Amino acid sequence: MLAVLGLVLGLSACGQPTPQAALKVGLSNWVGHDPLVLAREQGFTDAGN
Repeated sequence: MLAVLGLVLGLSACGQPTPQAALKVGLSNWVGHDPLVLAREQGFTDAGN
């Protein structure tokens, strides 16, 4: 009986996966980031290397 229950539960997990929503990524155009971007472009940070 326990084996049948395990088999039924195991096979029920083999269905079609539900579609997932697309991941949305946002970007802030806040003016406060401009000095950091300028510093990276001018080579003042290690991130630009």
